[in-house]
Amino acid sequence: MSIAFLLFGVTAGTFLPRLSAVKDNLRLTDGQVGVVFLVFAIGAVISAGAGRAILARGSRTPVRAGLFVMCVMLAAQGLAPTFVSLAVAFLVVGLCVGAVDMLLNSQATAIERESGRPMINSFHGFWSLDSIAGSLIAVAAAAAAVSPAVHLTVVGVVLALASIPLVAAVPNTRGASASLLAPGSGRWHIGAAVAVVSALALASVTVEGAGGDWSAIYLRDFGHAPESVAALGFGVLSVAMTAVRFTADRLTALAGLRVVAALGGLVAGLGFLLAIAFPAPASSLAGWALVGAGTAVLFPLAMTSASNIDKRGTALTIATAAGYAGSIVAPPAIGAAADRFGLRLALLIPALGALAVVGMMASTRVLSSSTTRRLADATEGLESKA
Repeated sequence: MSIAFLLFGVTAGTFLPRLSAVKDNLRLTDGQVGVVFLVFAIGAVISAGAGRAILARGSRTPVRAGLFVMCVMLAAQGLAPTFVSLAVAFLVVGLCVGAVDMLLNSQATAIERESGRPMINSFHGFWSLDSIAGSLIAVAAAAAAVSPAVHLTVVGVVLALASIPLVAAVPNTRGASASLLAPGSGRWHIGAAVAVVSALALASVTVEGAGGDWSAIYLRDFGHAPESVAALGFGVLSVAMTAVRFTADRLTALAGLRVVAALGGLVAGLGFLLAIAFPAPASSLAGWALVGAGTAVLFPLAMTSASNIDKRGTALTIATAAGYAGSIVAPPAIGAAADRFGLRLALLIPALGALAVVGMMASTRVLSSSTTRRLADATEGLESKA
């Protein structure tokens, strides 16, 4: 299971630090970069929305196939000769990512429930760990003046071949075809719970995606950093995220989901504000580290909460799709704002999104462990009556 999260993480980790070089090679504007991420997000939302139907047939084969294609598509992203071909590559990656993300979280949260203790952040920590490895490879490639085409093709082919044996034994969790919002008592409470965790997922993907997508470009354009230093933006974000994820489960067990999620939103918001206020490389890198530390807990907590609302996979599917819907709204909004007002001011969008998580957690009790357990029991009863 951990290996699957590792492979999932390296695909983003090794590409995003080279985004500024890809942008320059294809002579893309910030707005076009935003469109590329929009296309990715549309693909992710479509496949995440189909996640429950895929889950019902077993998750092992789709996860193996999706990870293989994601690795192969690294080469396509690096070799893309035009804006359109890059967008097509991002669409294919998005179609894989949405489904694989939902299925991996269904597998991870099933293991977490069986263990009886928080584990979801640690699983996502392995995703972040390989993001660091991918980022270091990207930094080394940039420092050695290796083109994105060569770097991404070599890494993509090696990982695709390695994925065949390494994820052969992932759990084959399955869902069912029953509806979450079945007739009967408790329907309103279940719907409200799904809405809250979906909003958290949307905010988390918006904030985390903005940090990963724009950090290298921001450091180069506003911190005037060389590419090898600009590539460190995603690296420090990933290091901070990994460190927090491998320790956050213990904090969650002590303080509860709501407190940890609120703290994460606050730290991420302050990180964006630091980078915006002080764009020089040293202070900006510190800001991106805070963004990584804060966003580390948000998406995992949204996923484990959604999976505990119902045991069929419906809530998890909705929350995953809602999360990637944030990627539909945020990239064009940030890209368009960057073209008109500059990227520095455009990053106020994810900064405010992160701080909104604090207010969201202060006004709800849905993310308490006892509430999600009660909702899971209520949903199971509703589905059995239906």
